[in-house]
Amino acid sequence: NMGDAFQALGEYDQAIVQYQKALEINPDYFLGHYNLGVSLYRKGEHEAAIAQFRRALEIKPGSGWTRNNLGNALWQKQDYGGAILQYQKALEINPDLINALNNLAYLLATAPDASLRNGTRAVTLAEHANRLSGGGNPVILHTLAAAYAETGDYEQATTTARRGLALAQAQKNDGLAATLQKELQLYQAKTPVRDGR
Repeated sequence: NMGDAFQALGEYDQAIVQYQKALEINPDYFLGHYNLGVSLYRKGEHEAAIAQFRRALEIKPGSGWTRNNLGNALWQKQDYGGAILQYQKALEINPDLINALNNLAYLLATAPDASLRNGTRAVTLAEHANRLSGGGNPVILHTLAAAYAETGDYEQATTTARRGLALAQAQKNDGLAATLQKELQLYQAKTPVRDGR
């Protein structure tokens, strides 16, 4: 609980110390490994986060959130295939896990390796995430626009990106708004997005 409190404050070094102490007491504590992985991920220590998420999955393989977060850490390491596999496994556990739907859709639309891309599936997943979110999440609209672009539907991509941009600006999400403005130019030039991590 102390680790959770430090994590909520963004004090990841302190959170890590507390989770490590909890794991000294109980090495098979699922939440200890999971939360340690989250803190390490937020600090940018992706390799260490991957190890903690994998250990958590040894204890509780049916955790969709752990698989989603393992996918995020693998994505940061540019292991696109590994990330896609983890998102797919997360969705086998919970087909309505919005984060995994969105993450998988984005990678299927934008992966640098053409053999990993599947625009049609990306649209299906992103539309499902958009329905679950009520249609007002600019992050999901960003993904949906990229998915439409991957299928060659640049008109839908442009319309969707504009909706996402308006919402991002209203929510003062400047980073996402800037990204959407750049991507709108790509769609208007009939060019898809590629992930550049």
